[in-house]
Amino acid sequence: MTGPYGTGKSALAVFLAALADRDSKIRKVAREMLPSDSQGELVNSVFGDQGRKWKVIPVTGDRRGLFELINDGLKKAGFAKSGRPPNAADRVVKRVEEASDYFKRARPLIIVDELGKCLESSLLGGGDINHFQEIAELFARSSVRPVFIGILHQSFEYYSSRMSSEVRDEWKKVQGRFVDLSLKTTTDEVVGLAARAVTADYTSAQAKSNALSVYQTLRVQRPNLEPQIAEHLRSCWPLHPLSVLLISALSRKSFTQAQRSLFGFLSSNDPAGFRDFLKHTAFDEAISYDPSHVFDYVAANFDQALNSSTSEARRWAIIKEGLSRVESKFGDAHRDVFKTIAVIELLREPQALLASKEVLNILFGERLDIERMTKDLAALSVIVFRRYQSCWALYAGSDFDLEGSLKETQQGLSLTQRDLDGAIEMSPIVAKLHYSETGSLRWLSRSVAEVSSVLDESFSIELDGAIASFVLLISDSDEKLRALVDESSQLEMTSKYERVIFGAPKSEQARRIADWSVSESDRG
Repeated sequence: MTGPYGTGKSALAVFLAALADRDSKIRKVAREMLPSDSQGELVNSVFGDQGRKWKVIPVTGDRRGLFELINDGLKKAGFAKSGRPPNAADRVVKRVEEASDYFKRARPLIIVDELGKCLESSLLGGGDINHFQEIAELFARSSVRPVFIGILHQSFEYYSSRMSSEVRDEWKKVQGRFVDLSLKTTTDEVVGLAARAVTADYTSAQAKSNALSVYQTLRVQRPNLEPQIAEHLRSCWPLHPLSVLLISALSRKSFTQAQRSLFGFLSSNDPAGFRDFLKHTAFDEAISYDPSHVFDYVAANFDQALNSSTSEARRWAIIKEGLSRVESKFGDAHRDVFKTIAVIELLREPQALLASKEVLNILFGERLDIERMTKDLAALSVIVFRRYQSCWALYAGSDFDLEGSLKETQQGLSLTQRDLDGAIEMSPIVAKLHYSETGSLRWLSRSVAEVSSVLDESFSIELDGAIASFVLLISDSDEKLRALVDESSQLEMTSKYERVIFGAPKSEQARRIADWSVSESDRG
């Protein structure tokens, strides 16, 4: 089972354990919670009294190997066996089968919470990812048909995301041996949960109006939206209805730590979070935790994660650069409008609200001139109006002077042989036909040299077994290059370079190679 923190993975595991418990009273309480439909009947047929008995083996994951964890779980469940712990998958399965016989042929249900720690151990060398594959295959063939349930925040592939492509492919293959039950709350579920989690002694008329407006805007994209969503949105005050939708989207973003859930947001003391807002904000019916506060929460807690995110880093950089320009040009009102547009686009999902004129009017219509402010921001080139979606979005263009910056960087830099050695590496050319016909391996080495170094007496070409060497001459000065090209034929006639072939590109090509070499050296 995979899903963000707070989505009920552990609660579902406890419920399954209760359905499979050997105590009939506990099973009865759990079955009473099942729905009285076909799905409830299906679950009851698996865990009902008339079926085969189960034996629940709960395990809490840690940095030990998978085999040791399962063996430790069997001991705690009451099946202790002398001897060394099993160190192979077939021995682990054999011990599980022996435990099944010990518990009167009960079907083992092994539930491993915090399985991610065991996966992390495999990455650090404390375990082997192939143990998971072996367990999955042998469990599937076992006569006692044991069930293995692991609880994770992310998929196998996520834990190996910083490894090589070969390792990631291997982990993906291992995950394919398991059925991935993904637990993710929908937006409607999050709204309902927020309505039950947030309680207030005061009923805000402004909150009711905002909730109804947001509900009507949502219905344009989702005509079948349930009517009670409007009441749920109203009940979330002092959370603004739009903020509830944004927090729901935030919980499904990969850049958040363990994918922060609604309850993680509501209960945490993170800077710029909801509890921080309640602690430092005086009561006012007109004030709520609006999308600009959500932007501050994201910036305060996920800036580093966004900067390193492969999918969101560029957009986040555009947002920060745009915010800096807005703050230097305008006041707080323009800043809040830009933050709202930015966070809506950053957390945007399919069929979600867009930063349309209607949405912005819900937030600012009565106290700000949204028409003028959006025009000001558009003139500053930080937002743009998308006519095909009828909404405002981030301006993704750039007025950065790349050519001027490149020239400025290259001023004062000179090309040296050391730059070339570190920036350009050329593979040898093998005489394949000669090798095929004679069986003798011959090759031509290749290298790049700066013209001044060739004229130096200490310059030499190491053949290292090559029959000859080709040297490409380049320079950051066209005059020096032309002068050496005129002398290259004479250089080849000297005994020092009798097996060396000199060549030079056209002046423009030489300049490009030199510029690239200097840039690479400077960056390193």
